[in-house]
Amino acid sequence: SPYMFHPNSGMSVAKDVMSIVCIAWEAVSLPYILAWDPPSSRALAAASVAVTIFWTIELLMSMNTGFFTEGMLQLRRKQVLIRYLRRWFLVDIITVGFDWAGIVLEGLVEASGRSTGVQLFRFIKLQRLFRLARALRVMKVYERMTNAGHILGGVHFTGFGAMLFKAVQYAVAIFWLNHIVACLWYAVGNRDPGETDTGVTWIQAHALEAADREAVLYRDLQPLFQYTTCMHFAVSNTVLGSVSINPTNSLERSFSVSCLVVGFIFSSMIVSTLSSLLVELQMAKQEKVAMLSAFRRYLRENAVPGSLANRLDRYVRIRICEAPRLREDQVGALKLLTPAMRAELRKELYSKGLLANPFLRTLDCLDCQVLEALCSAV
Repeated sequence: SPYMFHPNSGMSVAKDVMSIVCIAWEAVSLPYILAWDPPSSRALAAASVAVTIFWTIELLMSMNTGFFTEGMLQLRRKQVLIRYLRRWFLVDIITVGFDWAGIVLEGLVEASGRSTGVQLFRFIKLQRLFRLARALRVMKVYERMTNAGHILGGVHFTGFGAMLFKAVQYAVAIFWLNHIVACLWYAVGNRDPGETDTGVTWIQAHALEAADREAVLYRDLQPLFQYTTCMHFAVSNTVLGSVSINPTNSLERSFSVSCLVVGFIFSSMIVSTLSSLLVELQMAKQEKVAMLSAFRRYLRENAVPGSLANRLDRYVRIRICEAPRLREDQVGALKLLTPAMRAELRKELYSKGLLANPFLRTLDCLDCQVLEALCSAV
């Protein structure tokens, strides 16, 4: 079909990268906005409009972006639309619709300047919670970025690189979860004291004391200090450390206990996963270390001169670090490919070498099926 985007084209890759950026922005900004309710500013309004425009463009592009099914590219518009309607259309249309409704309502409230409109606008801001469903798109974006990595040359993480990449993923996940807990902790404490069973909340019960001035309640401090205090509370619950802010009512106590339980489970999972990665990396290195140690012992027992021994040792260390190329019979996953996909892969692997021959290049111009047959027979 005309005017369809290839899923691995530069435009699609750029769209997926921008999706990750927008998801990260919304995942960080929305919890803070819902908890602290900061005053409206031109910067936040501009960012909201820009993100909404992007998601609108992304929705239209998703309706016209092909996909792979069983290794074959599908660019027929009808099939693309059916697949999109079944997967992401409902989430996209709800979030984009609420985004535009919020922007329009915000403009009307600012133009009218009525207090009732402000209260209504605060309620409407709950619609931004729907936009957190965009976090599910990270899975699809990751798949698209993986395909783009193969197109651009391939980026593969093995050994220490894989462990480092996994550690970065966990660090990002830990920061985001602690950010959510910090915003929830402030929202729990920023309630009307009359609604609690003790008549007080933590932001009213705790104060910052100083020798040269009167104590200042946490409720009256700057938002930055309030956020860092809440983040301190969240991180302390994750690593089971001490915290200077104590719950003052049943809801806050229940929330704190829940955070301790979840933090204990989450930290245990992280420690076990990272430990298994370290053990796997150590076991992979042991074989190389044993091989190099045996080689050095051989040189020492046979009294090889120092200059030659150093040169040989340097060469062996370089070759040990090089991963040997895999043969086709060593990759069991290749057997799962369909015959058409296997033929396409073989053509991609061997066509460049075969086309270096002028005769085969001329033969390919006359009949492209001859090259495919030769590649399959290699």
